[in-house]
Amino acid sequence: MAVTRPAIHIHRVRTAAIVALSLVLGGTAAADSTAITLTVHVATTAGQAVSDDSWIADEIATATARFTAADVTFSRADGAADGVPAEVATVADRDALAALAPDDGTVHVFVVDKLANKDAEGYINGVTWRYAGGKRTLRGRRYIVIARGDALVDTLAHELGHMFGLSHTDEPTNLMMAPGRDDGATFDADQIATVARKARSWAARPRRTPSRSPETR
Repeated sequence: MAVTRPAIHIHRVRTAAIVALSLVLGGTAAADSTAITLTVHVATTAGQAVSDDSWIADEIATATARFTAADVTFSRADGAADGVPAEVATVADRDALAALAPDDGTVHVFVVDKLANKDAEGYINGVTWRYAGGKRTLRGRRYIVIARGDALVDTLAHELGHMFGLSHTDEPTNLMMAPGRDDGATFDADQIATVARKARSWAARPRRTPSRSPETR
């Protein structure tokens, strides 16, 4: 458990300015990084968004920090809120989001208030979901749902780990442990290699729908 914006864009960063900045900061600039756009759909209730922009910005900043070793960065594009329920209570609710997550090259992220556990009583903080319903045109769509009411600051980072090929672990220092992991949990070397490879591959594959000009943040 626990992707109106455009495609995941891959940017090749090879500029003297970036290299110079990295030297000033005492670090090494990534010469070949994968930049991914997250299309964020925020549910509303009584006309109010279930999350403010600063909370979403913190989630994205944490994800970017945790993925730095894999040379993957994230930016935000705004997605439609229409059709996104404040509470995702059933598998049918999860599947219904597929219609709002076209294969446009971005990772679609749905921010809701509450996300029910499909296997037991109670709620969870996030899930990476693959549509497996009866509509052939939607089959295979994958996207993330995170619950503002329960998510941790690294929940989005954890779910992006699933999006790019990682499974759960039992190690509290590892980001892919389910809730209960340590603050500041990270990826191990093998996970970093997997994420880097899967992110590049996912970004480079052909898309079924045309990309549109994004409005990123």
